[in-house]
Amino acid sequence: MYRNLGVIKLESGDKAGACAAFRTALEQGFTDLFGYEVQDLLTTNCPEVVAPTVPSIPPPVQPSNAPSNAPDIAPVKRSNAP
Repeated sequence: MYRNLGVIKLESGDKAGACAAFRTALEQGFTDLFGYEVQDLLTTNCPEVVAPTVPSIPPPVQPSNAPSNAPDIAPVKRSNAP
């Protein structure tokens, strides 16, 4: 949403508003979800502001002793044949 708002403001000549929208998009995780497009737009169109690097959230790590839903043995092959 903020990426689109930033592009609209940029095209209408509101560079400060566009830069604010791009920064908000980065703060809300646009880069993690969709790539570096907004960061590139911010760097290109807002040279007075250094684009913040949004840290990626690492996936949760399960402890090695966490129970698994997978069975320990192979399932018994069953047939519905008479």
